[in-house]
Amino acid sequence: MIIHKKGIDMTGAQPQTVHAMHVLDSVYAKHGYDECWITSINDGTHSRGSRHYIGLAFDARSKTIATLTDKFDILADVRRALGYQYDVLLEHVGSDNEHYHVEFDPKSSATF
Repeated sequence: MIIHKKGIDMTGAQPQTVHAMHVLDSVYAKHGYDECWITSINDGTHSRGSRHYIGLAFDARSKTIATLTDKFDILADVRRALGYQYDVLLEHVGSDNEHYHVEFDPKSSATF
């Protein structure tokens, strides 16, 4: 189940972002995790030029995932499900700010 952290504003979230949230949620469920917490969309402070600010990126809590193996298995499954037009990262591993960062960032298939 997708749960938004208090204060998250969905205004401006693009369809590609909403799609990716559902994909992440289904991968969480596949791995036995019932809650997929979205912690940031276009709110908060991000790097200059971040796709968060145009509704094409979001962050999701990963610190509730039990093991490092599960975290990286989820990462691999989400990358596989979303494909090359998305960047999916596990950021700040081991810190209080650990999270998955997912962004729609289309690239030419010719580069692969």
